[in-house]
Amino acid sequence: MLRASADALYRSAPEPRATRPAFDRQVRGEWVAADLLGPSNTYLFLGVLDREATTKDLAGIRRRADDRLRPERDRDPIQVEVMGRTMIAVAIGTTARPPWSEIIDRLQ
Repeated sequence: MLRASADALYRSAPEPRATRPAFDRQVRGEWVAADLLGPSNTYLFLGVLDREATTKDLAGIRRRADDRLRPERDRDPIQVEVMGRTMIAVAIGTTARPPWSEIIDRLQ
């Protein structure tokens, strides 16, 4: 059931204007400005991977996040999380969507 839902979500997600690879997978989704209630300097990316990230990939993300100094990570204006096939990124304090390379930097 979940797999079918994730497949449907991937098929219906906007195709990226440029290739967005992560973990040897393709990511579909798009950035939106978090300006529903007024002007904002925050952007949200909601994406879905073409297939699930492996446990090894996800463990690597967690390990790299833990290896960074906590105060430094808390000040990072871009936060990225991957759960199964879902990717969420938040960019705070920016006037434009960050380049994809900035997202990948947070995953490596």
